[in-house]
Amino acid sequence: MSGKYYDELRVGDRFFHPAKGSARKISKEENLKFCKDWGNNQILHYDDEFARQLGFEGAIVNSLLTLTVVVNLTVDDLTDGTIVGNLSYDRIIHRRPVYGGDSLTVETIITDKKESKSKRGCGIIKLTHIGRNQDGNIVIEIDRTIMFLKRESFPVSEQIAIFS
Repeated sequence: MSGKYYDELRVGDRFFHPAKGSARKISKEENLKFCKDWGNNQILHYDDEFARQLGFEGAIVNSLLTLTVVVNLTVDDLTDGTIVGNLSYDRIIHRRPVYGGDSLTVETIITDKKESKSKRGCGIIKLTHIGRNQDGNIVIEIDRTIMFLKRESFPVSEQIAIFS
């Protein structure tokens, strides 16, 4: 378990993901498989020529794959083993297209925190994820609300019993 507990997070904290290793590259093949698996036949995601006619550099990565990759990049060092649940994705803005072959990194900023009124031993964190491509350009911004465990509230064995 390498995630952060509610108690460890402060408004204004910044985290860079991935904390270990290199940026996450999205291949054209991965994008095509994602579209196929989820039934998205949008020609813009697989036809370079069509996309160029619309002013893009080539076929663009499915925006839901971009969202998935960006959120998943934050798990290991932010929410792994300490999240109770995603409460909301309040704002998602795709600033520029992502193309097959682009590599993404994420910056997370803690924007608000409060005690949970419904679950003892938990707190609610609001944060913003900023996804950037290999050139440092912002490609996506996500405002997200998450319920986190408090470190002092329960040992792991008790957490499993209470939340299962």
